[in-house]
Amino acid sequence: QLHVFDLSNVWRILSAFLTVLVAPFLLAAGPVTYLFLKKKKRRFEEPEFEQKFGVLYKALKSNSFWQWSFFSFFFARRVLYVLLLVLARNAGFTQLSLVVLSLCIPFVIYMGAVKPFKKKASNIVVLLTEVLLTLIYALLFALFEDDSQMQPPDRKRIGWIEIV
Repeated sequence: QLHVFDLSNVWRILSAFLTVLVAPFLLAAGPVTYLFLKKKKRRFEEPEFEQKFGVLYKALKSNSFWQWSFFSFFFARRVLYVLLLVLARNAGFTQLSLVVLSLCIPFVIYMGAVKPFKKKASNIVVLLTEVLLTLIYALLFALFEDDSQMQPPDRKRIGWIEIV
């Protein structure tokens, strides 16, 4: 007789363990990066410091808090995106609504108003990417207005379209 080992309990335990370990890091990474850069601003011109940490600040304007905080906002936005996908996993339309209203549109406004990068082309590329994502979500709204009639395979496809 073949014994089948049930991995569902192991997965739940590992999932909870990883959440406890990773969640604080994810929540703190953006603000810690901002505070680190703010504290070390006078060292930006040092070659050794620039070589180690230049990727965090060289492309950004440093005129305002909003420009400096681009990576913090971007990182927080990604964490919220994943949380929305997980928390609303059985409601595709709710996922779309929350992603568009709470993440895409505010980020488009942020990029248009703040323009955090020194190079104009970088600002334009990020803004266009975000506008395209918002338009894709709008198309998904139009195609799947009511998800109450959707079958599980359709919900899964919508989820993958969102992720892609």
